[in-house]
Amino acid sequence: MLHQPAPFEPISPHQAINLFFALMPEAAAANNAHRIAKRHSADRRMRGRPLAVDRLHITLLSAGGFRGKVPGDFMRVTKAVGDAVRLPPFEVTLDSAVSFARASGKRPYVLLGGDGVAGIMPLHQSLVGGMWRAGLDIGMRPIFNPHMTLAYDAAHHTELPVEPVTWVAREFALIESLVGLTRHIVRGRWPLR
Repeated sequence: MLHQPAPFEPISPHQAINLFFALMPEAAAANNAHRIAKRHSADRRMRGRPLAVDRLHITLLSAGGFRGKVPGDFMRVTKAVGDAVRLPPFEVTLDSAVSFARASGKRPYVLLGGDGVAGIMPLHQSLVGGMWRAGLDIGMRPIFNPHMTLAYDAAHHTELPVEPVTWVAREFALIESLVGLTRHIVRGRWPLR
């Protein structure tokens, strides 16, 4: 389960916030992914620690970045985009691990899925279309490459096959990430049916 802050936990007006739609793996899949992250972190001598099991997810679409608070009107419209999605559950399979290249800083070490992530594409496209129809400027994005980040490391790590991490995606969520605090707040959940 993702962390839900108590109502009395204030958020600084300067706090950076990322808002995004995401798929979270079922518990068994999250635990499998976390085991892979720990094993690869040790085997590949990564300096960054694996992400906590409850933070593992696949980002479907970034809705925007904010300071201190997501404006209420923006949150309402974004939730309406989630309300409009009508898609069935689908299977997700991630079966390889690799570092993504970055111009600077630490590189995300991720799980990828090839054909195993094909079911994610209609959901991503539905969210992108919904954001555009709602008049929200999400900017131009590079090609969507579904992945689950396991850790960050300065070194580049070549692609390796892994024991498949598989689950049936039955819902998606809207997550508010408090940057630098390792906190995710679920702002909405929608079933796939």
